[in-house]
Amino acid sequence: MSYYNNCGWGGNYGGNYGGYGGQNDGLKGPLAILKKISLGTTISVHFDSVERVGRYLGIENGTVLLLVNGTIYYISIKKITAIDIP
Repeated sequence: MSYYNNCGWGGNYGGNYGGYGGQNDGLKGPLAILKKISLGTTISVHFDSVERVGRYLGIENGTVLLLVNGTIYYISIKKITAIDIP
């Protein structure tokens, strides 16, 4: 399952969710996919030409919390260009 900025959902979710969560709950962008996954899920987040792979810890004040090798990264949702879930 993937989210790519300006492209909607990837994988099996493209038709089912109408891209950007449209038919499902009205959420848009990375927030749509993040609201559907469980805490602790391993995800890959692409932002500012960087990729971080780690455990999803949730969303706080417009930032995604990602645990990578014992370090917590705070990534602004507005800067995210893609999210992959292996």
